[in-house]
Amino acid sequence: MFRNNREIIVISEHIVPSSFSGEDESDVRYFIYVVLHEVAHAISNDKSKSEVSPEVYQGQEERADRLALKWFNAHIDEKRIPGLPRMTVEEIRQSQPISKRVQQITEI
Repeated sequence: MFRNNREIIVISEHIVPSSFSGEDESDVRYFIYVVLHEVAHAISNDKSKSEVSPEVYQGQEERADRLALKWFNAHIDEKRIPGLPRMTVEEIRQSQPISKRVQQITEI
């Protein structure tokens, strides 16, 4: 009932960085990206995996990925901090397995 009138964003504690010492750290960057990805789902009124076909779900994921990356890099471009690189798809791919391994270890 609570969700009927609200968008709820759930983020696993396994991706929350142990410290926020800088936007140049990969775990902090990945956390920010994941938050933006979930916000993209919320503003797009995406449906849960159980409510749509696999093709529609995959399309929602790809759109959320693109939006999160676009927003993240727009922020980086605006700040113009020397040495703070734009996020790439490769960086995201490298962070995802690390996040999954941490989750598996903490579930044991």
